[in-house]
Amino acid sequence: MPLGPGSATHIPLLKRAVVLALNWHAGLSFDEIVIKVHINAQTVRRIVNWVKAADKHDFEDVLSCLEDIHIGGRLARFLEGSAESVALGELSRSQKDEEHRQMPFIDIAKELNIYAAWSTLEKVFHNHHGLF
Repeated sequence: MPLGPGSATHIPLLKRAVVLALNWHAGLSFDEIVIKVHINAQTVRRIVNWVKAADKHDFEDVLSCLEDIHIGGRLARFLEGSAESVALGELSRSQKDEEHRQMPFIDIAKELNIYAAWSTLEKVFHNHHGLF
């Protein structure tokens, strides 16, 4: 299904950067940004949440994330390399004890206070860490 003119991928890069700057640096709420930039609220939320989920702080990394934004469906819950993904991988490969290596993915996540669907966790362990 093609994305409409209000979707994040149809918003010019400069406007996506303005949305992020208004939220991060000016402290404007999503509703205030909608009024100032004339983009629908869902798109504003998706732009900000996409970059926040990527956990990028360096200017070049943030810009790269904004350039690569593709929001045609749901946002990825855990991006590869995110703090949650790394913690899940490290605990599951823990050499300290056999218990963590044999533990179901959902139990590892609960131990880290990460709550997600079993299928989401399975994708993280498989796609990010090569675990089955």
